[in-house]
Amino acid sequence: MSIWKKIKNYLADLYYWRTERKLVLNANAKLREELELAESRKEELIGSYEVRHAKQDECIEALVKENEGLSKLVDELTDELLHQRDVNACLWEDWGKKQAECAVATKKLQDKDEAEYRLWAEHHILLATLLVTEPEEAAKYHV
Repeated sequence: MSIWKKIKNYLADLYYWRTERKLVLNANAKLREELELAESRKEELIGSYEVRHAKQDECIEALVKENEGLSKLVDELTDELLHQRDVNACLWEDWGKKQAECAVATKKLQDKDEAEYRLWAEHHILLATLLVTEPEEAAKYHV
């Protein structure tokens, strides 16, 4: 091969490699730009994640506090219900005692009424007998 042809081939190879090098450098520059954009986007995402994470922590803390308050309220209401149950049991017991006392008192009144009625009936029978057998004596009693 002639020297001119070798030089020509060398220059063609040099031109090819130079063009390839420019293409590689351009591609590297584009990749660097994309990498920088990706890193900035990554920083933005990390920042937004940290903000969301902080908000979630605040919400969790608020929910924990609210849950504690609700737990206390449930405990208070449970205690109140237990107290009311005990009071109701006492009231039912007292009501049962009063009902028994009323039944006894009613029975006593019925017995007393029956005794008074018997006494009244006996009294009138005696007065009627007295009126028939001894009218003068009955007049003393305004019969």
